[in-house]
Amino acid sequence: MSLTELWKEIVNFYDRLRLWYENRELYNRAGTLVIFGEKLPAMIEATRRMRNTERIKYLEGEIIRLIPDSDKLLSLRYGKDSAELLRVLTWFNVKTIDNSRERFPFDKFKEGSGWSLEHIHAQNSEGLGNEKQWHTWIDKQKEALYSLPESSERNLLIKEATEAVSLEAMGRPLFESLFIRITEMLSARLEDDDEDANMHSIRNLALLQANDNAALNNSVFEAKRKMIGDLDRKGHFIPVCTRNVFTKYYTPASDNQLYFWGDSDREAYLDMICKTIY
Repeated sequence: MSLTELWKEIVNFYDRLRLWYENRELYNRAGTLVIFGEKLPAMIEATRRMRNTERIKYLEGEIIRLIPDSDKLLSLRYGKDSAELLRVLTWFNVKTIDNSRERFPFDKFKEGSGWSLEHIHAQNSEGLGNEKQWHTWIDKQKEALYSLPESSERNLLIKEATEAVSLEAMGRPLFESLFIRITEMLSARLEDDDEDANMHSIRNLALLQANDNAALNNSVFEAKRKMIGDLDRKGHFIPVCTRNVFTKYYTPASDNQLYFWGDSDREAYLDMICKTIY
């Protein structure tokens, strides 16, 4: 190949790349596939002779091929299926933005230490292994307790939590006792008693930037909602669907229970995921 022919190839490839960048639908789908580990030059080459409408359909088909189908979705579990769940929620966020006729902010999505699955409502104390973490966790949940309607039970628990964090040495038994009682007060009563499905399925998972904040990772819904609001006000990037979850955007107004993540919230969220990506 002569230098002239090589230069023409470079110019042609640049023109195609610019076309993909300027077309919102191509941009959003190609960006998603890049996050999934696919190579952009291979996508461009595979669709070289296609029209834009065909390219868009082809790329979306490749995305659907790389995520689990709707029949399998509810059987996936946090931990063993995290890679598949991460792909589903990534595409859910991108497709939500795409449906609003906007470009997904892949630059912000790529910043920091990456993205991870976050329990919308957490009910275990994993990762909370020292006094500093216990104090932080109790302080954050105590803020959430103040959001609940006033009652003698709530006031007593706030008083005991305040006294506990003022102790020089709280001790694991006292922390675990408070953890159980606070979590129970700030948890919805679920009709489905399948803890695995309630806690570790996609109905209770959202995307957040990976971090080592144990208090955030292990917090109940209302406390986590407040902490995510603080992150948002400080300019942190919060994916649109995560924001929608914590503002109860998906939950019908008639079923909305402000402080908890319950059955109606989980079902409305799952329904929106399925309607958006399948």
